[in-house]
Amino acid sequence: MCLLTSQKCRKNSGRSISSSGGDTLDTHFYAIKRNKCGITAVRLAWEDVAYIGTVKKGSVYHMRDGSEYQPAVTIEEMMAVFTEFGDGFRRIDRSYIANLNAATGYDSDRDVMRFPGGHHAPVSRSCYRELEADGLFQKHYLRERSMKTYRV
Repeated sequence: MCLLTSQKCRKNSGRSISSSGGDTLDTHFYAIKRNKCGITAVRLAWEDVAYIGTVKKGSVYHMRDGSEYQPAVTIEEMMAVFTEFGDGFRRIDRSYIANLNAATGYDSDRDVMRFPGGHHAPVSRSCYRELEADGLFQKHYLRERSMKTYRV
């Protein structure tokens, strides 16, 4: 168990960039796991993140296996990193960033993106249009995996 202060967690948070030249996103990052004994820093892989949502003034990483972790950075700080390095993460709503590689489909009736374990996150109309214009639904095969049809 590692009891960390907020400042130390921020230093080791999800903003970490690869030391191999600085042009790629590190494959792992640190997040906070709260439990009965206190706060623990947990090392996680980016590929295991399904989507990131906001709660109050912080954010929560929703993992593919259904677990949740709190990073020590805001969603705006994470979006700045993803904008610079890409890696399949895109904003799908003002409160959500999705890993398009983890998405299993899109439900046009409810305007939500589906993820493993029955989880889903809302997709705003403006973000939907951006994703469609960029061809990301075809690139990540969301149309083929979706049980619902897309609105046109």
